[in-house]
Amino acid sequence: PGANGESITWDGTSARETGPGGGAIVYAPIGGADVSSCADNVYQTIAAGAGITEQASCSGTDKKNAFAKDLGSIAPGTSKWWGVAILFDADGAASTAHMAWSTFLAGRTADTLYTDVLAEFETWRKPPVVGLDASETKIWRQSESVLRMSMILEPYQESPRRKNHGMVLASLPPGGWHTGWVRDGMYALVAMARTGHHDMAKKGLDFYLDADAGRYPQFVNNATGYRISTVRYFGDGEEEADYSGHPTRNIETDGWGLFLWGARTYVDQSLDTAWLSATTKKGDTVYDAIREGVAEPMVQNLETAGMAMADSGIWEVHHGNRQHWLYTTATFARGFCDMATLARRANRLEDVERYRDLAIKATASIKTLFVDSSKVMAGSLERLAQGTNYRDGATVEAITWSLIAPNDPIAKATLNAFSYLQTPAGGYKRLEGSQDQYDTDEWILIDLRASSAFRRAEQTEKADQLLGWVTAQAAVNHNLLPELYNTRTSSGQIGAYSGSIPMVGYGAGAYQMTLLDRALAFEHTDCGELDVGVGSDGGTGPGGGGVGDPRTGIACACQGGPGSAGNAIMFLVAGLLIVRRRRPLKGFPRRRVVSALASLRAKTRSVRLGLGARR
Repeated sequence: PGANGESITWDGTSARETGPGGGAIVYAPIGGADVSSCADNVYQTIAAGAGITEQASCSGTDKKNAFAKDLGSIAPGTSKWWGVAILFDADGAASTAHMAWSTFLAGRTADTLYTDVLAEFETWRKPPVVGLDASETKIWRQSESVLRMSMILEPYQESPRRKNHGMVLASLPPGGWHTGWVRDGMYALVAMARTGHHDMAKKGLDFYLDADAGRYPQFVNNATGYRISTVRYFGDGEEEADYSGHPTRNIETDGWGLFLWGARTYVDQSLDTAWLSATTKKGDTVYDAIREGVAEPMVQNLETAGMAMADSGIWEVHHGNRQHWLYTTATFARGFCDMATLARRANRLEDVERYRDLAIKATASIKTLFVDSSKVMAGSLERLAQGTNYRDGATVEAITWSLIAPNDPIAKATLNAFSYLQTPAGGYKRLEGSQDQYDTDEWILIDLRASSAFRRAEQTEKADQLLGWVTAQAAVNHNLLPELYNTRTSSGQIGAYSGSIPMVGYGAGAYQMTLLDRALAFEHTDCGELDVGVGSDGGTGPGGGGVGDPRTGIACACQGGPGSAGNAIMFLVAGLLIVRRRRPLKGFPRRRVVSALASLRAKTRSVRLGLGARR
């Protein structure tokens, strides 16, 4: 509900907030409440240490509710629990939301609920990769939690449209990018698949096939029926290609290749080849949906020379400024290679060679068209043609995706040229030639992916330095990972957290993948030459093979050859209050505990929220 003209009512079991803007919020005390008040002065009363007086209903602007509960005497060395569940229902069905909560609670006390939820969470966790120190383990665990929290699990519904089941957000609140970007989501899903959370990875992949895309064929060479959004999704699962204050939309096709990367990683890690024969919500098989809705639109957007057609790219320059980005072509090369593998897994052998040849063609275009005279990969053909400011951090993925061998002169020259992107904080900005702070700040995604690339190139000291820097920062920032590090003294301390915090795919997912790569638990990268679970021992590709169990350290570092309406959503926050008494306290007879709803603040050392449009 909006802040203006809202109302709160207390019925003895829960307080319900309604008003203009839609939806309803339910505040349900866990263990009941003695007093409920939405009085204007309730916060000041609590702050003054006084009890509150019942006010069961109120209306006006920006109303707040508080509860009081007498927990009785607390003996030395004991504790007592109490809590409040906060639920949101998009349709305003407060009674339905409260009933659903009561069914879930099933009479449990706050401490029992906490114990049960914690036990479920610990059971859900997977063993971390081997070789982690204490700080890395904490960040791994926190990243695992962030990945879990990033996935929307509302029930799928056709009408009114609610097709967001499995959608992964780019960041969690208070980070500004808490929406469903394809690119960020795929880095997250690949991490989920590689760390053993196969059920989540599958839900995320199904989301993309079941959601509603294909709205802008006129921008993608009339590729009708494409299944993956050209940028991101609205909350109901419909494709969104944003303007963000620019005269033209963002139109990006790199997400299509990334989806194939994610799908292949899931199948190879889970051994779930049966998924390819499953039926999507739209009635086709998963394999046919991927082939006709992802791989073939990519073919339609591949130029004769082998590179992907010009698009807005990873850095979202908008369609009016579209370029031939190396990153997009790299996603096509990786994606076609992975499509060849999916064809083999589905026993669609007639497709294997075709997609493998397309992968080879796209990779060849990178090697022949996107390098300068010193063999440095350029971010785009257009910037390379200008002869300056073409170094780009996203080119590192050509190495991490095994398109360019780490000992190839192109890889060596490109990694050496990363010195052009180095920031005062020690890592890398995303590209050259811009004075916009979003471009000049350090990108944690680039730091982490570069760490993996340097490690593959046997520059271990540099790889460890980058990973160690990110780890040290997160260790003093609640083990959370940001979008950016500040690089301007005018904006605060050099290296302070900036951008959207915490990041999901670009942060938590990328961090876990970096640690997996350090343990040599690489992804399979062959192009359909090998059966699932089989490694290879030669060459470089598009393709390469070899992966072991990332949670045992058994691995092979080898490579081989080549329209919406809101419907019922229940959003829940459960706050639990624990009161412990360690020893008798003189002069402290108070037995009444008062809880008030307060703002949740991010507790990073330095937070600058990303506002407005992502660029």
